[in-house]
Amino acid sequence: MLAAAFLGVAIGVVMKRWGQFGIWGLVIGAMVVFGGLAVLVSWRGWWGDVGSWLVDESVLTLAVAIPVALAAVTAVLSFTGLRRIVP
Repeated sequence: MLAAAFLGVAIGVVMKRWGQFGIWGLVIGAMVVFGGLAVLVSWRGWWGDVGSWLVDESVLTLAVAIPVALAAVTAVLSFTGLRRIVP
């Protein structure tokens, strides 16, 4: 929940700072990055390795560590973006 909240704040900061063009850039950038990763993984045939990595990871890592890391990164980026918006 915390990761989703900070992700929403980060999207709101992008909207406030750059407006509609920022949101479009964010969406297109995310599609290029994640689409490129999917194409790369498919091209190299790594889906089995990705699945094995997910199965081999502990529940604590998947349920706590990765979301906390995502929340920390988006919180830092949002804070730096907010410092530029709010005087």
